Amino acid sequence: MLYELRTYQMKPGRLQAMLDRFKSDTLGLFAKHQMKVIQFWVDTDESKDRLYYVLEHPDMTSRERNYKAFMEDPEWLAARKRTETDGVLYEYVESAYMKQAAFFPKLHPTLSERMMYEMRIYEVSPGKMESILARFDQLVVALFEKHGMPIKYFWVDANDANNRLYYVVEHPDIETRNANYASFRADPVWVEAKRLSELDGPLVQNQESIYMQKAAFFKENQTN
Repeated sequence: MLYELRTYQMKPGRLQAMLDRFKSDTLGLFAKHQMKVIQFWVDTDESKDRLYYVLEHPDMTSRERNYKAFMEDPEWLAARKRTETDGVLYEYVESAYMKQAAFFPKLHPTLSERMMYEMRIYEVSPGKMESILARFDQLVVALFEKHGMPIKYFWVDANDANNRLYYVVEHPDIETRNANYASFRADPVWVEAKRLSELDGPLVQNQESIYMQKAAFFKENQTN
């Protein structure tokens, strides 16, 4: 399967209108056109006016065909016209295309509105993707669990040349996240594994964290 992470930068004050449109119109129309939303989040920092969701597609050809049909659907055109009488709701949309990491089980997790979710995006050093995935598989996933940080999703970029991976970690809140992550980083097992796996240099060039909460209206499997 192909997974599409879509990030919307909203116009100021238009986030709720966009969420309402997804709830009343867009999710149903996506389902009509064989595009399943598997998760939907908003940024924990409300001032960022940003939302994120992940679509599941059989492949890129299906994605292009189905998205074109959605964009041309008279129901969508009417919904968009009705909800944009004061102008478009967003400033821009970005898509990242991903595939399930081979080692990670496809969990179909049910996420909680009470929890915080951290999307971690790694720019992996050239030639080091296999090494970092092996480190996650053999050690890091279990160590994160040990320190109270379960990983819910794990993807790699659909374009291998991008050397990028994405995973989602669940936390009760930012304070617990910071305490648990400090505990993980100080764990002697992690310290030694990191040392041994980076004898030829670091595996990661850059790392970004996005802090999110599940959109209140979204229910898993509602778009089947």
